[in-house]
This record gives sequence, structure tokens and C-alpha cells, in this order.
Amino acid sequence: MKMSSWKFVVLMSVLALPLVGQADNIVLDNTTGDSSTLMESLPNDVTSSVDYVSVRRRNISGSERNNIGAFKFELPSSVAAQVTEATLSFCLYKAAAATTTVYVYGLSESASKGPVTEANWSDSTITYNTMPGLYTADGNLQNQSVNTAEATLLGSIDVEGGTASMSTITLSTEALAQFLNSVSNGSVTFLLETRLVGSGRDEELQILSGQRSSSGSGSYPTLELTMVPEPAASGLILMAAVFVLLFKRMRRARCS
Repeated sequence: MKMSSWKFVVLMSVLALPLVGQADNIVLDNTTGDSSTLMESLPNDVTSSVDYVSVRRRNISGSERNNIGAFKFELPSSVAAQVTEATLSFCLYKAAAATTTVYVYGLSESASKGPVTEANWSDSTITYNTMPGLYTADGNLQNQSVNTAEATLLGSIDVEGGTASMSTITLSTEALAQFLNSVSNGSVTFLLETRLVGSGRDEELQILSGQRSSSGSGSYPTLELTMVPEPAASGLILMAAVFVLLFKRMRRARCS
């Protein structure tokens, strides 16, 4: 039985539908990336050789602290897709006594300080003053640290005071997925900070590092992506169907 040209095109379109919109999930961990505590009180010191990253704002006269956490994930080069959902997860080594809000920023891939960029910073050499996306230490440890001209706020995580060690905290926002869709250089860096706290307060979270030396319990930082593959295959099928339709019409025109 012969099939008309338009029916053939419809059939090819239906066959292509299963190839469109099928979600794919991957989970990346921080073990192949970098992680570091950036201390404004020691702005020129490298402080990455510990099992955890400290995110801290301490407002006690004479012993102020402002620690920014930095985590870099390497993205697989084979990924060519649209991120529809993303979840960033951290395992707590220690929580603060009071409820603490952690603000998560995505570092722009164009951010740089001298020769240091988002793509090439290393936890073996990075310091507070050389980290792209941070203002240079100004001596006032209660000022805003993250330069929002070079980093995008992706959301915040509220961690209740006294949360048990090895608990997982997560961020999953539309802003996170949108930011990941803008990344093209093969890596992504997140900066974590707390904001100004009241006098006499010390709010610190300790987050297990992807480069920790101990082999104890607890999860590494992870980035889970839900992606829809690019519809290249289905597009080729539809193009082939249209070509067949046009070819048949040309043959009819020649015969008439």
C-alpha cells in the first residue's frame, strides 16, 4: 500500500518524538575540582590544606573573622544539553550554634584578578586577595566580600543551629539552572558566604571538602544536573522527511 507524502512526513515526525525531551541525569562531585577557605583576616595566606571549608562571619571585637568558601566543579566536555534542574549539595562537618543563612554565588567565567581566572584558580595557590569575584581585603571584616559585578546570587540556604554533623544541605533554584546554562568553559565555581551578623555573634559552617585527606563518613560536595539533550537527531529525521517530500513533488512536476 502506497503512503502519501504528507502521511510519510507525519509518520517521521511521530517517530522523532521519543528522541525529543528525554531527560538525562548526571551527578558531579568536587573531588576532581578545587575547594578552599578564603580568609579575609589572612588575605595572602593559602588555607586549603584541611578536610573542610569554613564559611564564617564573626563579629567579636578584636577577633573578627570573614571566611568565604570556594568550590569548583569540572564539567564534562561531552555535555551538550539544556539544564532544566540542578541541585548543589554539601555535607556539614559542623554547624553553627545559631541558625545561619549561607548565600551561594556563581562566579562569572569572565571574572579575573591578574592572571587568575575562574577556570585556572587552584586550591594549592589561591588566597583571599587573589580570588576572582572577591573584593580586596579592606581591614573591615564585616563588609560585603563578594563582588556582585563578577558573581551572581543563585540563592540561599538556611541551616538551623545545632544541625547534626554529616547532615546534607542543598540548593536547587531556577537561578542555579539558568547560570549553569550560561557556562561554556568547562568548569563552574561557587562562592559561599554569610552576611553581617550582630555584635558578639560568631556564625560558622564547616563543609566537607572534595579534597579532604581523611576517609571518614560523609559525602563530598556534589552537583546534580537534569538535562534535556539537544534535539539534533530528531531534527535530522524531520529534514530527511521534508527532503523526500520535496523530491517526490519534483518528480511529479517533471512527469506532468
